[in-house]
Amino acid sequence: DVLHVLNKIGKITIKGKGDLCPSAVSVSNIIIQNGGLKTEKISVSSEALDDGRLVSTIEIVITKIHS
Repeated sequence: DVLHVLNKIGKITIKGKGDLCPSAVSVSNIIIQNGGLKTEKISVSSEALDDGRLVSTIEIVITKIHS
């Protein structure tokens, strides 16, 4: 489904939060390995939870390479 969206729109954003950050990276790597795609931007941050703890976040933007 992701590749279908990329072919139509040309760009997707994959987000991960907390323990899901490594999964977001893995999914992005799998998608990019199919060829014709590149990582445009990676943003790593953290956000405060209601109890004051910080949780890591990641946002990965993948774009279609125009040839």
